[in-house]
Amino acid sequence: MKEKKAYGILIGKINHDIAKVEDIYILKKNGRYLENKKEIDKKMEKYGIKSETPFKERGWSVLKDEMENILKQCIKNDQEIIASYHMHRVKWEEDKKRDTPTLLDRKLGKDSNIIMIIVSMVDLKNPIIRAYFEGKKEEEVKIEVK
Repeated sequence: MKEKKAYGILIGKINHDIAKVEDIYILKKNGRYLENKKEIDKKMEKYGIKSETPFKERGWSVLKDEMENILKQCIKNDQEIIASYHMHRVKWEEDKKRDTPTLLDRKLGKDSNIIMIIVSMVDLKNPIIRAYFEGKKEEEVKIEVK
């Protein structure tokens, strides 16, 4: 069975050090193939780590119209983008669990001012979810699910 890939945006409100997630937007289409192929190809070549999945099949980009809809929702409801999430599924020799941001993740998350959530699906029976501010390994964010 081929697993589905997961990408999305979490919006809500931040009060002091507490982020309250109010909506989750599951991104339906990958803008990498439709709008941003050249840009993502360059970043993959520069920062990507080779794996069993070729660079041309990796990377995710939000479609402009999806992002516009998310931003309109934020403005309408006095919310903000709190986090993005994406999935890692192939283990690498240097990162067998794939539960931390890659160099590419860190470059893409730089100066975003949001939390990057990594969903590791290397072991489909035991997924791992970890979060990092702007994709910085040294700035892991505690996740509490209620």
